[in-house]
Amino acid sequence: MEGAPITVILDPESPEEVRFDNYYLSNATYESVFREVGFKEILWHPIRISPEGIRKFGREYWEDFLENPGIVCIECVK
Repeated sequence: MEGAPITVILDPESPEEVRFDNYYLSNATYESVFREVGFKEILWHPIRISPEGIRKFGREYWEDFLENPGIVCIECVK
């Protein structure tokens, strides 16, 4: 849902927990704003796990993150 808050918790097991809210925005919203401010080319890059990360933790460890990433990589060119 556009604008829905998403609470992000960094290292929840740390005694000094860092917590903040982020907000869901659709790809269409991002692209609309980028074009509005003059970007001509917008490229969405999929999240990739390094071979080392897969070796260390296994592919299954990353499945949920890859299916529901909390981050995106966007490349914009004016």
